[in-house]
Amino acid sequence: MLTYDYKCTLCGAVEEHLVRDNKVMFVTCKACGETGATRQLAAPRSKLDGLDPGFPDAYDKWTRQHEKAGNLR
Repeated sequence: MLTYDYKCTLCGAVEEHLVRDNKVMFVTCKACGETGATRQLAAPRSKLDGLDPGFPDAYDKWTRQHEKAGNLR
């Protein structure tokens, strides 16, 4: 199963749909019922695991690992 973004040609709503086959180019819009919602090119979804304090979970994890190893005082 794959997840794709589809944009409705009638109302313009953008929705995620779970599809079995990556060849599915059109689905039914959940908002208005139009059957011409077309698949959109979307950015990949990923979990960001950086060292920036703007991402506290990753930053805290990095700090704990280095404190445990004795690299930080």
